[in-house]
Amino acid sequence: MVDGDLVKPYLLLGTSYDGTMATVAKFTAIRVVCNNTITAAVGGYSGGRVIKGEGEINTGYLKSAVRVLHSERFDADAVRLQLGIVANAFEGFLVQSRQLAGAPMDRDQADAFVSELLRPYHTSARPVTESKAYVRIMQLFGGQAIGSDLPGVAGTRWAMLNAVTELVDHERGRSDNTRIESAFFGTGAALKARAVELLADAELGVAA
Repeated sequence: MVDGDLVKPYLLLGTSYDGTMATVAKFTAIRVVCNNTITAAVGGYSGGRVIKGEGEINTGYLKSAVRVLHSERFDADAVRLQLGIVANAFEGFLVQSRQLAGAPMDRDQADAFVSELLRPYHTSARPVTESKAYVRIMQLFGGQAIGSDLPGVAGTRWAMLNAVTELVDHERGRSDNTRIESAFFGTGAALKARAVELLADAELGVAA
C-alpha cells in the first residue's frame, strides 16, 4: 500500500459443520485464525450485532468470493475458475469467455466497438462504417454468425468476439492459405487480439 506497510493476500476456504454458514471461498487481506477473524472476513453476528465483513467484488462471471450452500454440490474446479485461479492458458481463456458471455452489448455499443476495432487498419477516405469489414462484422453480430442462435450468445460481448473471429478465420483472404496465415500470424491475428483487449475493457476501450 505504502512503503513499510505490508499487506498479505490470503485465500480463505471456510464452512460450518452445522450448516449455519455456506461454504465460502474468498480472497481476503485478513489472516483468519478464529471465529472473530472469520466474522471480520465474511461477515456474521457477534454479540447480537451484525458484522458486515470485507467488501466483495463481483464482475460478471468472476467473483472475489464464492458461496456454495450445503444443499449444493461443492465443485472445487468451478469455484477456482470463478475466483480467477487458472492453471493454464486455456482455463484463462475459459474464464475470460464466460465474462464476455455475461456482458450485454447493444447496437450502439457494437457500433462504437467495431469502429474503434477497425480504426488502425482503415485507410480509406470513406467512413469506417461503410467498409466491408464493418458491415460484415455487424451482420455477423446481428445474428448471421455460426452459433448466434444458441441461448445466451446473442447481444453479448461473446457474440461480438465470435463475429470478429468468424470474419477473420472463415471469410477473409483470397484463399484458404492466405486466410490461415493471416488468422494465425498476420493482420487477422492482430485484429482478434485487439478485439479481445477492447472487449475485456469495461468501457470497451473506445476513445472519446
